[in-house]
Amino acid sequence: MKETLHIYTRVSTGVQEEKGTSLSSQREGGISYSEKHGFKYKVWNEGSQSSSKDDLENRQVLTKLLQEVDEGNIKHIYVYNPDRLSRNQNTWGFIRFKLLQKEVVLHTPGGKYDLTDFTTNLMLGILSEISQYENKVRTERFRVGKVQRIREGRWKGGKPTYGYDLVDGLLVINKKESKVVKTIYDEYNQGKSPDKIRLLLLEKGIPSPRGNTMWSEPSIRVILRNTHYQGYWTFTDKKTGETIHNQCPQLLTSTTISKYLEMKEKRTRTTSEKTEVRTENKKYQYLLTTLLECGGCGSRYIGNIKQKQSSVYGCRKKHNKYRTRDIHFEPCTQKRYLNLEKTDLVVWETVLGVVEKSHLFRELTKKELLPTKEQQKEGLVEQGKIQTKIRKLNREIGTIQTAIVNQETQKVLVGSKNIDLVIKQLEKQRIELEKNKEQLTLQINSLSENQKWVDWYLHFGKKIKSLRNDDIPVEEKRMFLEGVVENIVVLEKSLQEHQLKIQFREPYVDDKLIWKEPKNKKKGYTLKKGKKELIIDEILSKKPTRSYG
Repeated sequence: MKETLHIYTRVSTGVQEEKGTSLSSQREGGISYSEKHGFKYKVWNEGSQSSSKDDLENRQVLTKLLQEVDEGNIKHIYVYNPDRLSRNQNTWGFIRFKLLQKEVVLHTPGGKYDLTDFTTNLMLGILSEISQYENKVRTERFRVGKVQRIREGRWKGGKPTYGYDLVDGLLVINKKESKVVKTIYDEYNQGKSPDKIRLLLLEKGIPSPRGNTMWSEPSIRVILRNTHYQGYWTFTDKKTGETIHNQCPQLLTSTTISKYLEMKEKRTRTTSEKTEVRTENKKYQYLLTTLLECGGCGSRYIGNIKQKQSSVYGCRKKHNKYRTRDIHFEPCTQKRYLNLEKTDLVVWETVLGVVEKSHLFRELTKKELLPTKEQQKEGLVEQGKIQTKIRKLNREIGTIQTAIVNQETQKVLVGSKNIDLVIKQLEKQRIELEKNKEQLTLQINSLSENQKWVDWYLHFGKKIKSLRNDDIPVEEKRMFLEGVVENIVVLEKSLQEHQLKIQFREPYVDDKLIWKEPKNKKKGYTLKKGKKELIIDEILSKKPTRSYG
């Protein structure tokens, strides 16, 4: 049975166009070699990847190849040159060790290398050092050549900045793109945000620098920060730290540039001032507004602290009936407010009493059920990343929806087929974004609920008795209640009396601990779950002399 020759092919950006080293020529050379020496063959194509890094993270195909070597499934590997595997000294040493350990024969167009032979292994090491030296010389020549070109005023390489073209290595203004740049700066100077500017470009059907239908907010900010439009650009050589300043055609007028700099400074200052104001603002912390739910209409309750009369809780919809002018508004059917102080006291004492007696609660607070600090930290970091992604998706979805409406309007007025194509692309993007958002929302809900529960137990699990103290802050009491109570439905029973249906998160109410052998408690016990709901009837009403707000 024929053995298999595993042909590994790779090019780097530096040698991609070199004669004789293209992916196809490497592949054909390997196949020809396999046929000549009686092998079957399998091609492992890495494509275009650098080989100069210290690890294998950017070499997925090579990593899989080495895994197969590790499992003993590969005995013959072909490469056009050993440096196709790696030019990095550490990585190449690791690869040679793996091949030697598993007795793999390395084949090249010039013949085969049996790494178990000391002389052959030494020769490969020398060839590797020479290859690394040549690579470093090539890299240094490229760097020196690039810096020299920049000193002569020529472009640093790659695609020119948006708004410019390249002619003989020099930047020249692109008339079409320059109009877009001027529009962006003009709109910014008139007070529009980058997000609104990108929406405007979308409405006008102007593609992004990458040819996408949608402009991203960061791409707008990049253009606004770019110094090229002011007539200059800089380049810093990473090796020497030298910074070179070059002139280029000024795309914007000096008046536009001056106004942009003023507007930028003004916005920075305004943002800073608003942040300070938000930091100074503090609101009263109500104990039950996150838990109380109206049994009449399902709305949440809001609180109102009063100085000269009793403070109250009331249905949000009842509150809004005094403020709305909507003739179709249907106010809440419940008429009475709750006395805030008395309701707080009744709920607090009731819930605390249930939890203190609950065997299930004590069981859940055992240390072994809690995650490690490292696990908690990882969960918080992951949660933050997902929340950031969701916020970005929401902005994108909102922008696309607005753009679709605007394009539909344009279609009615103009009737262009191009608009149909744009609308179709936008709708496709919107559906994809909604799908991504849905998946992320499921993840964040799961992480948030779990983290909230863990944080709560860490904080309250072993200090229930101390919560009876009179000096416990409202914020701490509310945090405790939110940890054990799902919601509290409020119903009117009479002009004075209310009914509170307290829904606990776990069946804490009247749960029981049953010993397997009461006289021998070492045998252990079982927990009989209680109920999640507790209903209490209390006189909690307070009819204020005026509506609250």
